[in-house]
Amino acid sequence: MVLNKRSLSIYLALGLVILLVFGYWWEWRHWVVLAYDQKAPAWFQSLVQTIYPRFGVEKQRFPLAFFLKKADQVVLRFALVSIAIGIFFLLLQSRASFKQKIHHFWDSSTSTINIGWQLRGFAGLMLLFTWDWYFYLKNLEQARVFYAPILPYRLLHLPFPSAYWLLIFCILFWLANLAIIARVKVFWSSLVSVFFFLLLQGFMYCFHKVDHTYATLTYAALLIPVLAWYYQKSVQKKQNHMVSWPWRLIQVMIALVYLQAAVEKLLIGGIEWLQPQNFRAYLYMHPTTLGNWLSQSDFWCVALPLVALVFQLGFISIIFYPRFKWIFLVVGITFHLNTYLLLGIGWYYSPWMLVYFFLIDWRPKNQQNV
Repeated sequence: MVLNKRSLSIYLALGLVILLVFGYWWEWRHWVVLAYDQKAPAWFQSLVQTIYPRFGVEKQRFPLAFFLKKADQVVLRFALVSIAIGIFFLLLQSRASFKQKIHHFWDSSTSTINIGWQLRGFAGLMLLFTWDWYFYLKNLEQARVFYAPILPYRLLHLPFPSAYWLLIFCILFWLANLAIIARVKVFWSSLVSVFFFLLLQGFMYCFHKVDHTYATLTYAALLIPVLAWYYQKSVQKKQNHMVSWPWRLIQVMIALVYLQAAVEKLLIGGIEWLQPQNFRAYLYMHPTTLGNWLSQSDFWCVALPLVALVFQLGFISIIFYPRFKWIFLVVGITFHLNTYLLLGIGWYYSPWMLVYFFLIDWRPKNQQNV
């Protein structure tokens, strides 16, 4: 088999990844031990502190083995992601049917009507899930002493804003979303909306708030200005259709979040994640009436996590097989409702469910094949 230049480059990149992984196990893994003992090179010690600011505090709580395992997991994820990307591009080079599916997915067009609804739906979700952020952040001001800026805020020396500035930020944010709904300067309005959505969310994380509630919505938000740019240009030119790849990319990002969640379960828990005592422990930690009843059954304590894992692993298939979309959306809504009913986590209208709005084509049925 004769390799073309692109395939050869992919193989070389994969070879480099393998060398880096071996390099970690042969030499660099020991640097974690040195950093734990405050004996690592100054630049590496500083890098660890920048990436993992709580390292110094958590050393007092956890043994060395805990941090070695964390480092191993980081390297393993890097290797898996690199290999997955490499395999994707190799398939793109060698499989005509795979390449055709990808091109069909990316190169298709959609109507400005559909994208207009996608943008208005995004703005509606922003207003729905952030209407109380001002009050929440204002209350956090009382805990200002615990404010620990995350990396971007630390680099920019951003202090926690006063109640006055929080109100200004929130008003601008809400007005921007109303402007999107009213189709006023959609691109610039989307930039303002996404900027303040990320800024305000970041302030929450500066209080060691670890929350995946807005994970899918945040990834979608990052691409909304791109979608709005193409939409605004098409409307200005009075075109009925526009490129669909920014919208498609939002769908891919949502699917990848689910895939990542499933892979995390397997990497951290392995097959033990499916043991009944594992799910039973979650039910005991978050007691509910329904959860207490199900915890008595080994069958349900295995079946429910297994269904969740299959759902999360398979969710990405809707990208290439749209006919499965409605099955996964129904299962997804059931999954997130059960998270609330069994564990009391989240609420009935979770962002994880409502973000499915972006997976639906809002064109009239007779126009969806155009």
